[in-house]
Amino acid sequence: MAKHPLNQSGLFKLIQEAQQYQALKEHVLNLLPDNMRHHVCAVGIEHPYLVLVINEALWASKIRFLAPACLDQINETYPGLNLVNPVRIRLNNQPHNIATQAKTTRPAMPPDQETAKKMLALSEQVTSSKLALALKKLSDRAQ
Repeated sequence: MAKHPLNQSGLFKLIQEAQQYQALKEHVLNLLPDNMRHHVCAVGIEHPYLVLVINEALWASKIRFLAPACLDQINETYPGLNLVNPVRIRLNNQPHNIATQAKTTRPAMPPDQETAKKMLALSEQVTSSKLALALKKLSDRAQ
């Protein structure tokens, strides 16, 4: 019996991890005041620390001040993480202008036929409509 396409390529595990980090990011954003939410670019874990990537250094001290209360609530929601203080704050050094960033990257290589088939199969099984659409578009680029 052939393995499921998701299990063959490791895509399933990667998608699960991405969804878990996205859920954690959304949880963290909901704990922050409205004016700070759009300054958090990403959330990660360097066990046992929570890592917040922010887009402006100005907000680092304000977010650090709120972090202990947020950390307590995160540990209640995700008891297996056992995260401790201090929350680590990282500054995103990427350019803020997407157009500038696109000029510095090399063009993406289209996927091969086998990978395209796996992406198309995966697009029909994921729950996120945005992810499904992105996978379909990527599979359409196959050579």
